[in-house]
Amino acid sequence: MLLFSQYYGFFLNFEPFKDSTFQNLSYMNKVMKAIAAIMLTTLTVFFIAGCNKDENNDVHVTTYTPQDITQTSAVCGGEVILTEGLSLNELGVCWSESSNPTVGDAHLSTTNWSKPYVCTLTGLEPGTSYHVRAYALRGSDYYYGEDKSFTTEGNNGGGGGDVAVPEYVDLGLPSGTLWATFNIGANTPEGYGDYFAWGETEPKTTYNWRTYKWCNGHEDLLTKYCISPSYGDNGFTDNLTVLQPDDDAATANWGSEWQTPDMNQWWELINAGYTTLEWTKYNGVKGLQVKSNSNSQSIFFPISQEGFEFGSYWSSAIDDFDNDLAFRFFFYKDELIYSDDRDNRYNGHQVRPVRVEKGAPILVESIELSATSLILDRGKTVQLTATVLPADARQPAVRWHSSDTKVVNLDQSGKLTAVGFGKSTITCSATDGSGVKATCQVTVPNL
Repeated sequence: MLLFSQYYGFFLNFEPFKDSTFQNLSYMNKVMKAIAAIMLTTLTVFFIAGCNKDENNDVHVTTYTPQDITQTSAVCGGEVILTEGLSLNELGVCWSESSNPTVGDAHLSTTNWSKPYVCTLTGLEPGTSYHVRAYALRGSDYYYGEDKSFTTEGNNGGGGGDVAVPEYVDLGLPSGTLWATFNIGANTPEGYGDYFAWGETEPKTTYNWRTYKWCNGHEDLLTKYCISPSYGDNGFTDNLTVLQPDDDAATANWGSEWQTPDMNQWWELINAGYTTLEWTKYNGVKGLQVKSNSNSQSIFFPISQEGFEFGSYWSSAIDDFDNDLAFRFFFYKDELIYSDDRDNRYNGHQVRPVRVEKGAPILVESIELSATSLILDRGKTVQLTATVLPADARQPAVRWHSSDTKVVNLDQSGKLTAVGFGKSTITCSATDGSGVKATCQVTVPNL
C-alpha cells in the first residue's frame, strides 16, 4: 500500500512540462497510460514476492548445518532475524526423507524464538538421507529456511542394526556384574554412541559450565551433588556423591535394571586376575578389548570418536574432595589404562551401562567328572562329562585343560584324544570365579 500511495501521489501531482513537445494532450495521455502500465506491473511483482514465505524482508530464517550425526539421531536447529517490532508464535525445525520438508512432516519447536533453537532429532533410521529446514510461525504464516541434507551413519564406526536392544555379556566377574555390549546411543560394540555430561541424561551440542544442568554457570556454583560448601551455590550442599536414578544416563535411557558403573566395577573389569586387556580394532574401529580369563566372553570399548587414540567413559561418582570433578575410566593406546582419572562434570563422555542381577550370585560348589582316571591307547578318544552343582549356579560353564598336550589333547567339550605316550592331568574348572575344579589322571602306555 505504501508503494501504491507513492505512485498514486506522483500521478495526482503530475503537471505537464512547459516544453512544447508535451503540449499535445493526447500524447500526454499516452505517456501517462504507459507509466501506469509499468507501475501496475511493479505492484504485481511486489505482491507476488511478498507471498513467498521462504524469502521475506521482515522474517529471515536460517537453517543450521546438522551436527553430531549418529545412526539414529542428529543435532539440528536454526535462528530467525525479524524486522524490529515484530514477534513470532514459534521457531522450530522440520524434517523428512524428501526435500523441502514442512510442518506437515515431523517437526520440533519452541515458543522461545528470541534466541537460536537447537534440538536433537531422534528415532532416525540408520544409513538414511534426510532433509531438514528451520521454520518460523508468525500469525498463520510459516517461513522456512534453506533445505539442509544429511545422512545417518551406517555400520562403520557409529553403530549398526535397526533397533538398539540392550544386551549384556557375563565375564564371570566375582561381583556378578553384567556389562552391556555397546554404549548408550549406539547399536553395536564398535558404535561410539552419545556423549553425556555427568549427571545429565540427554546428549547436547555444547558442553561447558554455562550449559551444565547442575550448576549456575560456574564450577563453584553447584546446585546438586555437592558436599563442600566452597563448591555449592551460596554454600549449598546435599551430601550426594553417587548418581541418583533420575540423573543416571544408563537408567534414564535403558531402564531401572541398568546403571552407570561405579569405580569398583571398573577396577574389577580391568583386574588382571579376571580379564586380559588388548588394544585392537573391531570392525575397523580402534578400541580396548576386555576378555574374560575364566570363560570365552569378551567386550569391546571403542575410542571416543574417529581419529582419537583414547576412550573416556563416566563412572557414577564425583570426587569427594573436588566436587566439580567426577571419576571416569580412561584408556589410551600406548599405556592402556589411566585408572584413577577425573574430569570436569560438564564434559561429554560415553556411558557403558552395567547391571547386577538381584540377590547374591549362586556360585558353583562342586564339579563331578564321569571319570577320575583313565588309561587310553595312543590314538584313542573318549568323552569326559562334568556335572556342575548346584544346578541353579549362575554360571555353570566350565573350562577344560590338559597339563601335557603332547600326551593328551582335548577340546572345550571335554573330548580327549591320546596323541603321545606318558601321563597328563585333565582339569575341569568353574568359570564363575569360585575356584572350584575337578581332575582326571590320564595315562597313555607305551606298549
